[in-house]
Amino acid sequence: MLRNIIFKLFILLATTNLVGQKTKINYFKNKQISYQRWYGTDNLKDSVKVFYKTGALDEVFYYDDKERFHGRCLKYTNDGKVMTEWTFHHGKLIYRKDLNLVFTSKNKKYILQNVANVNKINSLIIENPRNQKLYYSRASYRSRLNNLILAENDLIRFKEILQQNTSNQSDYSRRTSLSNCYDKLASVYSKLGHKELSLYYHFEAYLQLPVNGRLNYNLGANFSFYEYPDLALHYLYKTTAQSPKHTFANWGLAITHLNLKNYSKALNHINVCFNNEETLHKLTTGASDKGIRATKGVISYHLKEYKQARKNLCDAVKIKKDNSYAMFYLSKLYQEKGNKLKAKKWLKKAEENGYSKIHGSSTATNNNKITLTSNIITNTNQTAIILKNYRDTNFLYTIHDLKGNLITSSTSNLSKINVASLQNGLYKLNIKDNNNSSSLPFIIDIQDQQLLKTLRTEKRKHKKRKKQK
Repeated sequence: MLRNIIFKLFILLATTNLVGQKTKINYFKNKQISYQRWYGTDNLKDSVKVFYKTGALDEVFYYDDKERFHGRCLKYTNDGKVMTEWTFHHGKLIYRKDLNLVFTSKNKKYILQNVANVNKINSLIIENPRNQKLYYSRASYRSRLNNLILAENDLIRFKEILQQNTSNQSDYSRRTSLSNCYDKLASVYSKLGHKELSLYYHFEAYLQLPVNGRLNYNLGANFSFYEYPDLALHYLYKTTAQSPKHTFANWGLAITHLNLKNYSKALNHINVCFNNEETLHKLTTGASDKGIRATKGVISYHLKEYKQARKNLCDAVKIKKDNSYAMFYLSKLYQEKGNKLKAKKWLKKAEENGYSKIHGSSTATNNNKITLTSNIITNTNQTAIILKNYRDTNFLYTIHDLKGNLITSSTSNLSKINVASLQNGLYKLNIKDNNNSSSLPFIIDIQDQQLLKTLRTEKRKHKKRKKQK
């Protein structure tokens, strides 16, 4: 116990913002710090801390003077135990040990399999450090284990090599590699609470391979998470148009319709997911409180199907014992049924497991919110977006990309904003009104039909070659 206390004090002192150091801080939606990076006077990375949505410390990594991992680095459980420990020497992994792995009753075998795969690839990289595909594979498994800083490092390395090397790859193969890399990076940044980079890379992945249903789903799911329902529904329904029983897309549609209070539609979509529940446990970390059982429980609660709601919410807590979302709705359910004692008990458990910090309140606003009549431009005939619920029709605006770069600034004409000159991409329309400001996302997604035809043909050939192997 004393040793752990001394070590945590050392971590705190070692990462204190010294004179001359710079820090960059990012936040989750609930305003908790998601991660913090420290930079030396030379502007090179010195250290980084990652946090859980509850505010608890998640990861700590240190760097040498060439921004390579160095020293003892740690990942913690949400309750402060050391989960995984690494020792690096100027970028070289010397030691890795798992002490307190976290898994649910449903995904234990997959978590252990991911750990085994990471250890195997670490050995292969020692033998063949120039095999860049190994770094991508390792990043995939690290991401599933929520080893986020290590996954980010592998993916950035792989991305830079892909962008530099254009030889020995067909256009389709190169697009596939880039889209996979961007997609994984987007997932890492989403878990790190970096909204802009997460959306940016998800959209870049989609642009590389728009015929891929998984990329449509991931983009739509991210829009759902950040509460852009119109954008979410557009891309999630594009996925189910190709694959009506797509498990992840139907899960995303269920959550989106639940947030929009379209409970019957939400129920239809969540029911599809139960036909392939095992896939969700295999390909996710099990960290989400809003798994399909909790989601169905909440939908059933709103539909006043209390028996079904209680069963699914209780199942969700059995699978994930710290599921504060399911606990909170069990409290509401018992309150509705008049059982104040059980309602109080479940509310207490929800708060003990961080419900307010993790989930908080929705950012949704009333119907008078400033919006766009259409926030998706999909053909060349659409040359303008139109603002509604704003008091002026001629106003100053700026348009930025998701990296914060100013693209254009001008004055609207009868609430119309000309976007004819913009390339495919995800943008933010910014309007400032006295001390208030509004930032509205919109997308230019005008696909080259000939390119889509070519990509679909290449996709079919790729599937055929894969079957033949």
